[in-house]
Amino acid sequence: MGEETVSGVRVTIAPAVVTITPKAASMTFGDEIPTIDYTFAGAPESVETLGDIITVDVDENNDFTEDGRLKVGQYDYCVNLAEATPNYVYDVSDTTQFTVNQKNIADDSIEIILSDKEFEFDNQNHTVTVTSIKDGEYTLEEGVDYSIGGAITRYYPGEYQVQIIGKGNYTGIARENWSVGEPNAKIVLVEDGKKVYDGNDVTELFTVDTGSIPADKATVTYSYYKAKLDDDNQYQKNGDALPAAPKDAGVYIVEANISAKNFATMARTAVLEVQPKPVTVSEITVDVDSYVYGDETPTVTNATFDGVLEADEIYLDSAEFEWKIDTESMNAGENLKFTGTVTSTEEALNNYDFSALEGTSAVVVQPRDINDESVVFSSDSATLYSGATVTNHVTGTFNGNEMVLGTDFTLSNEKADESGVYYVNIVGKGNFTGETTAEWTVVDTRDIIITDCAKLYNIKENRLAITIDSDLLTEEISPIAKTGIIVTRSTTAPTAEQMTIENAKNNANIYDFSENGTSYTAIIRDTEDSVYYVGYCVLENGIVKYDAVKHTCMTTLKAEKMWVESNSQFYNTNENRLVINVESKGDYPEAVAKTGAFVYRFNGGKDRLPTTMEEADAAQGVYDYSKDGMTDSIIVRDLGYGVAYRPYTLYKDGQMRLGEIEFTSMADLEYDYVNAEATAELKSLNDKTVKITATATGEYLNNITKTGIIVYKGKENPNIVDVHKEYKIFNSDGTNCTQVIEDTEDGIWYVGLAEFTNGRTKMGEWKHTSTKILSTITEESSELYNLKENRLIINGRTLTDYPEVVKKTGVIVVRDKNQPALEDMTIEGAAANDNIFDFSQDGTTRDVIIKDTQDSVWYRVYTVFEDDSVQYTDMVQTSMSLLKKSAVWVHDYAEAWNIPNNRIRITITSKGDTAEEVVAKTGVIVYRGLNEPEEMTIESAATNEDIVNLSGDGTEYSAVVRDLYSSVWYVGYTQYKDGTVKYGQIRQTSLSALTSDKV
Repeated sequence: MGEETVSGVRVTIAPAVVTITPKAASMTFGDEIPTIDYTFAGAPESVETLGDIITVDVDENNDFTEDGRLKVGQYDYCVNLAEATPNYVYDVSDTTQFTVNQKNIADDSIEIILSDKEFEFDNQNHTVTVTSIKDGEYTLEEGVDYSIGGAITRYYPGEYQVQIIGKGNYTGIARENWSVGEPNAKIVLVEDGKKVYDGNDVTELFTVDTGSIPADKATVTYSYYKAKLDDDNQYQKNGDALPAAPKDAGVYIVEANISAKNFATMARTAVLEVQPKPVTVSEITVDVDSYVYGDETPTVTNATFDGVLEADEIYLDSAEFEWKIDTESMNAGENLKFTGTVTSTEEALNNYDFSALEGTSAVVVQPRDINDESVVFSSDSATLYSGATVTNHVTGTFNGNEMVLGTDFTLSNEKADESGVYYVNIVGKGNFTGETTAEWTVVDTRDIIITDCAKLYNIKENRLAITIDSDLLTEEISPIAKTGIIVTRSTTAPTAEQMTIENAKNNANIYDFSENGTSYTAIIRDTEDSVYYVGYCVLENGIVKYDAVKHTCMTTLKAEKMWVESNSQFYNTNENRLVINVESKGDYPEAVAKTGAFVYRFNGGKDRLPTTMEEADAAQGVYDYSKDGMTDSIIVRDLGYGVAYRPYTLYKDGQMRLGEIEFTSMADLEYDYVNAEATAELKSLNDKTVKITATATGEYLNNITKTGIIVYKGKENPNIVDVHKEYKIFNSDGTNCTQVIEDTEDGIWYVGLAEFTNGRTKMGEWKHTSTKILSTITEESSELYNLKENRLIINGRTLTDYPEVVKKTGVIVVRDKNQPALEDMTIEGAAANDNIFDFSQDGTTRDVIIKDTQDSVWYRVYTVFEDDSVQYTDMVQTSMSLLKKSAVWVHDYAEAWNIPNNRIRITITSKGDTAEEVVAKTGVIVYRGLNEPEEMTIESAATNEDIVNLSGDGTEYSAVVRDLYSSVWYVGYTQYKDGTVKYGQIRQTSLSALTSDKV
């Protein structure tokens, strides 16, 4: 803009006037100053904006607070002319201003913190204090930004508000709640608020503590409610308030309302419980005077109750009581116990607990006799015995309920160690009494003999026959009803459990064949070339005895019926030739094609014999000799090293049966078949002479020219004949030589010898002896040592008049139920076996104390002589049980008892230190007659009605017998707890003899 000349004319162009009108704007104290919006007019249309030219006109020194916030008030706008151009003139309207408004002090951004908001009532004023007020990061100042009003100080409980009143840059009122709590009043329970019903109300179960309100200024009222449990298992009020404090059993809620002047009423509650009072029974009367275990329940006629309050006893008359016998705790010898239940409509009785109604009557439970029809016993009528102790399994029931052995009844004589007829003694115990017996037959399985024989039956049809025979070794047991066989054709061995009569019924592959009698033959087609079978027999009493599972087949039977035998003999001693004889034997010679042998002559090389014909053909130095038929004799020259041979049978079907490899030689034939043994025996101890006999034994004694004895008198073993030693040779023609030799201080060494026709001799083994050794005896014995510690003592003794020849005496001991092998019961056997012990000591005695842990000790006593030869006793078994029994003897005494009635009394006593421990019963077998019976035993008494068995438990028994024939035969006996019996001497007595003795 300015002056311009147009065609010589000066024209003046004035700037355009732009009018700017700011829009009204405001902010809240503390906010940021916003951008000011505006309108403008007078500018060309192409100008859309003039830029950010409007600002608030403020004084930096006076318009801001110390913390830099624009103070509340109104401010003018100003234009930033830096954006102006010469073509425009700006005109700002001054009709509007920018406003900063006060901030409400109740705004959520302002945090008011009080010193405390909750106070306990303590009879004092409580004043709340404003600790601080924060507006973001800025802290307000009391008197400048706010003032405090409202409820600042209070005494009584209640909810109050303190007022924060905005000031200066803040406006409005902020209110903060605070409170003074109720006094700490409470209900104090006595005994946890519980008691047993006693007729009094529940007020004694609690007191009220008014807390900080003095009791004389507080008023308390009470309400009572029945209580019920809610879903959270908490007690709540149930119904309206009760008219008075309750007395009856139940759970209640008491509510105490505490009020005082200037105080709001306070409600406190507590749960109270009145428990039913237990009722017991002190005395019960029933309608019977006696009661046997298991009888029907008697009726209770009267019961005396303890625990019911006197005021409530009247309600018992209308109550109904049901009484039952307490069978779980009732035992014979105890008083009848009852448990009762009560039914009553009287509410007063709900205050009592009748759950423990148990009472005892004066009636004592008597045991029931086991012979009563309600008691039933079952036992084994017959049992198989195979060497180990067998037990009769007796069971009993009472009214169909199982009885308990050891609790309800006991058994004796229920074990047996041999076959026979037994009577198991059943004695009631506990709730039962009386005695009864059960007959029991014990069959020794060894008395039942089952044999089998499998034979070829039809080779063409591949059938075999198996015959089962059964037999009894004694006539005392039940006869055999039938004999049979269990059969299966299988290549897999079945178990004994599978091969039974019962299993054959349910298994299509297992067959049961039988018929009445003692023999049965089954014809089986052997489709699998494998048959397993079990023979059995059934006795008339139902016992079944099975044999072991056995196997057979056609192949086995054919082979078993044919075998090959061989031997070798001298053939030509000059040419050093021997003959090998081979013979096929058996029931089926028609099946044999050839008989022969593989032969090998040793020449110092490695020996080997073939096992098949193919190997024989390929083996060098091995020759196959055979001949059609059943026999062959093979002449072989011995090259000086011997001959090995293996006999065989070749069947027509191509199969071969081989014998064992045998060895022979010319020298062996002389030596192997001849033995030269020498023995010594005491001839005369006085003369100190020993008789020595040498004998040549064997199959080829015709080659023996002489038999002799070599004697060496000395202490050391000569081992071999030495020309430098002084020995003597005695011989006789033939196969025997006997010589009496005088003994020396060092004893005698001797050996037998045999001389052959070729001049060779064969000697036995050197042996040593002496008259002192031959006169020595080794003895053994055992006896009880310590009963408490279960120990016994074994006594080893060497009896000799010449202890100098005895090196030591010892005992070989093993604790075992089973008998050990004799060769193990030696000094060498004990050294090789950890379970066999060798105890010895120098001299002629050795005592060994043994703890009998197995109730079985096997032992053997030995003597070792100075020449190291050993003399053993026989093996002996002992045990604490055997020794305890052997320490008991039977004593008997007969006396006149009742002369007018012709009666005598016989008293039998089992005596000995161990009698009380091992004796089960003591008894006497009695026979009234002139002649002594053939047998007087428990068994004979069971089968002969003229012989009577009388006995009783314990170690003494007395029997009163009427002497009908002036002759009574009797024998006392002791029956041990293991069932074995020891008898005394059979004696004869009579009343006349006994009375004459007294005279």
